[in-house]
Amino acid sequence: MGAFAAGLSIFRTLNGGETWQEFRLQYTDDILNVQMTENGTVYFTFHYWNSSFICRTFDSFTNAWILYKTTEFISASYYSESDNIIAWTGDSMIKSCDGGKSWAEKSCKLKLAPSDGIYFYNKDVGYVFRKTNGNNIWQNQVFDLFKTTDQGENWSLMNNFPNSFVDVHFINSDKGFITGNGSVLATTDGGKNWSVLLSDGYAKSCFFTNDSNGFILTDYGINRTSDGGKSWEWEIISHLINNEKRIFFLDDQIGFITTSRNGIYKTINGGESWDFDFISYCELSGIWFSDKDNGWAVGYNGIIYRFTDTLGWEQVYSGYGNKLNKVFFTDKDTGWISGGSSYSDCIFLKTTDGGKIWNTTANSSYFLINDFYFKNTQLGWAVGQSSESRGVVLETNDGGNHWTPIITNLSAPLKAIHFKDDVGWAVGDNGLILKMIDPTDITAAKPVYAPSVDEYLLQNYPNPFNSTTTISWKIAESSKVTLKVLDIVGRTVATLVDEQRPQGEYETQFDASTLPKGIYFCQLKAGEFMETRKMILMK
Repeated sequence: MGAFAAGLSIFRTLNGGETWQEFRLQYTDDILNVQMTENGTVYFTFHYWNSSFICRTFDSFTNAWILYKTTEFISASYYSESDNIIAWTGDSMIKSCDGGKSWAEKSCKLKLAPSDGIYFYNKDVGYVFRKTNGNNIWQNQVFDLFKTTDQGENWSLMNNFPNSFVDVHFINSDKGFITGNGSVLATTDGGKNWSVLLSDGYAKSCFFTNDSNGFILTDYGINRTSDGGKSWEWEIISHLINNEKRIFFLDDQIGFITTSRNGIYKTINGGESWDFDFISYCELSGIWFSDKDNGWAVGYNGIIYRFTDTLGWEQVYSGYGNKLNKVFFTDKDTGWISGGSSYSDCIFLKTTDGGKIWNTTANSSYFLINDFYFKNTQLGWAVGQSSESRGVVLETNDGGNHWTPIITNLSAPLKAIHFKDDVGWAVGDNGLILKMIDPTDITAAKPVYAPSVDEYLLQNYPNPFNSTTTISWKIAESSKVTLKVLDIVGRTVATLVDEQRPQGEYETQFDASTLPKGIYFCQLKAGEFMETRKMILMK
């Protein structure tokens, strides 16, 4: 089931997109906030001349009622299954608790735009995800998350956070730094509190050689500290402006910076000066040294460079054309490389002979791995995203040959992971910050601040599948749950769950061995929550 607007018309489907019904408006400037309820009724807002209208269709989808009219611009609205309607008009919020028969208006400081997101978990609890601008000279976009517990009467700001975090580095278990879009955050209490340390451009990568000396790459140079981050010196390096990608130090004195245009730069005096070390006409992203005699750099078009003390930098054939992002070695022989620009071209490579041969691992192609860390040659963790662009944390116990999701369905992709003193950190978009206290116990992995989804239906795994597949889902409170499989025309072909279930996460096996190959839909209903996923059965 679904609905959308195009031109003067609204289209709805009741059978997973197999057929569509059209409802056409005679006059309108634009149609906004289209939303369909579980019974097929479509609510929408449209504007014409100097008026705005909130409407709902008949069940037959041939006509519509006007529920509310105003000369103010209706910027956002939400309609719930319990006949609650809430909308924003200028400086006011209007609300109906009886499906639009009567309305109440109140002043509201929370102002929304059509692009802002609104979701009500039940008739009382709702959330607004509002995009706004930062307050520094770069005007970086940030998001504000508001919550109401009284049907929209009052809204409280839960947090605001930068659009994206891209790197994390900790000096010890308490003191660390996170870089991202327009700012650098710092903590001195193990992530309980964060403060804005720098806000002078896009901060890309950070690295500390010891408790005192650290470096942060930004668009316009290098920020350097010699007192553990209490004070910073900003150094402009002309040939690195808008060019640097990643920084890595082998020890207190020897460090490297990969670039998008020139190759690799090197310092031998603790960052006092940087000199050209190796030329590459291909953008380089990741860099890693297992010891002073063995280093690796990776980049676009499957490029891999290896450093040895005797030969310097030389190209190694990877056999793949994907963009390569991160590289990590536990010793001179055993290493891994993650790559891909999106879920469609993701790749994860492994070598056990010092890079002479690189092989892909078994199930890593189901996730885009953005960064990873290995404690030894067998135990490791990775962060990235699923095909639905949801953040994931993965674990391997066999050297990366197989990966198991241990945290899934975070609100946005994760971009970087870092371990210090057996404490792990992961960061990503939407201000995601996760902390793993004990890496030997995966149940200890808890989000420090991670806006996620309370209820969800994950994409079945594997998909496409042959005969059997696993469906993972979560409900936020005890509910009557139905989990069904529908065919392409909306007929139920299997009922997997139909009972009261307590709050929690579940996995359900689906055996399709008796069904013909084709496209099916898995549908989860729990209280007012409903979500549907497409599944592809191949035989």
